Amino acid sequence: MLNDALDRKKQRIVLSGIVFVLFVLLMVLICVFIYFTGIRKNAERFMETIRDKKYGKNIMGALTDFEWEKGYCFPPYTSKDEMEKKLGYSSGKLTDNMTNDSIEYVVFTKGKEVVCTFFTNEETGLAFEFSEEFTPKSTVYILEENDGRRLTMEKEKEEKKEKTEGAENKKPSESSLKEEEVYTFLQGPKAWKQRLVWSGEWGEDFYDGGSFGGFGCGLCCIANLYSTLTKYQCTPLQAYRYAKKKTDYMGGGAIEWGYLRQTLTSLGFDCGVKKKPFSYEEFQGDIAASNGTIVLVSSNASSCLWKDTPGHYVTIFLYDKEKDKVFLADSGEPKRNRTWVSLKKVYKSLKTESTWQYLPIEDYDDEKDEWKHKNANGNWVQ
Repeated sequence: MLNDALDRKKQRIVLSGIVFVLFVLLMVLICVFIYFTGIRKNAERFMETIRDKKYGKNIMGALTDFEWEKGYCFPPYTSKDEMEKKLGYSSGKLTDNMTNDSIEYVVFTKGKEVVCTFFTNEETGLAFEFSEEFTPKSTVYILEENDGRRLTMEKEKEEKKEKTEGAENKKPSESSLKEEEVYTFLQGPKAWKQRLVWSGEWGEDFYDGGSFGGFGCGLCCIANLYSTLTKYQCTPLQAYRYAKKKTDYMGGGAIEWGYLRQTLTSLGFDCGVKKKPFSYEEFQGDIAASNGTIVLVSSNASSCLWKDTPGHYVTIFLYDKEKDKVFLADSGEPKRNRTWVSLKKVYKSLKTESTWQYLPIEDYDDEKDEWKHKNANGNWVQ
């Protein structure tokens, strides 16, 4: 009987322990639910406020009923790790933004806490255009669209103005980059068959089921920028393999904007995808302030430079303010490659059917370069 009593006591202790553990787990789950529900409700109230507000100019802080100090807009294909590096701390409230080219991820923070997040495609009838960083004092405009409303943010004019003026005041002859130092790889089989300078054996080869000559323009752009703007070099084929390694790009076809940006960021470049601005002067300022830019062009937009071209990535360098021209690296057309072209014609040719139209390179940081690839090895005409 004594043993039975001891057994029952042990059972009660074990059951009490199990109940306690289950209670703690339940409390944790409740806290997590409340934690994320609060974030979700903040986003829902923010969107409701935008729908209820009159059209016109607003202050960002007036559209939110929760406390926050700083906001961030992360472009497509930004990982949670990249976001946390930007914020300077880890947060379980963040998630990867790896869905597609058209979705951005907006984050509001207070101190070292994330208080609101949402993807920009979550609400029908609402479109968002945010700066990379913003505060409650930032100016925004609620605009009427055919399919709903658009909240667009006024960019930091003074910072942009200083950057643009600094680039415009620098004459081409004063630039540290010279025309002969610019890499301009060719992608196709015809160029390689003729053994043209900048062509390579990748032009006639197939990778992951696709012809590099048919899809390699974006990879040529990566190789052009990396080999021109850094002390390192790579070929388009090496850029192709690196992009597959560093991103979810599967290969065998054209590389999407998000994977382009993600690859370039891992190479130490400060860059971000952009839409074609309504003002040519704004586009002109972006190009003047950049060290090099990838642009997506199409003859569907304009045939002033490209004909029979549904979509094609090219790289532009060395903006000349006096002539309003840029030095063109066109991997698909040897006759146009390494020529000076009108920037206005490039602007007219931007493929507006795509979500994004251009990606300017603002700076390069060797310490952030995860590759540091020293040689452009392979069979190509140097």
